[in-house]
Amino acid sequence: MRPVDRRLLREAGAARGYLAVTSGLGLAGAALILLQADLLSRALAGAARGTGTGALAWILAWLGVVLAGQAVAAAGGEAAALRAAAVVKSGLRRRLSAQVLRLGPRWLRCR
Repeated sequence: MRPVDRRLLREAGAARGYLAVTSGLGLAGAALILLQADLLSRALAGAARGTGTGALAWILAWLGVVLAGQAVAAAGGEAAALRAAAVVKSGLRRRLSAQVLRLGPRWLRCR
């Protein structure tokens, strides 16, 4: 058995755009995680030096923006992945229904 079935690759063509969006949002989420780590390290280093919250306000504000961006990227990626799965399943169901209708009552004997 092959690791990837070519018949499924044909069906995945309909969801190619959704898969590209999902991948792009995943990469954006990864970049935001790196930015979050950088901002957290700066905030913690400033707090360890005794810098007040007034001086750290911009870092904390940017950290909030990054966290909101991560939430948007995760939700968008999840929605695009679910839509891609729905498109593929719909295509498979359509092909199955067409095959059953093409066979007519004989499909009962094919089992």
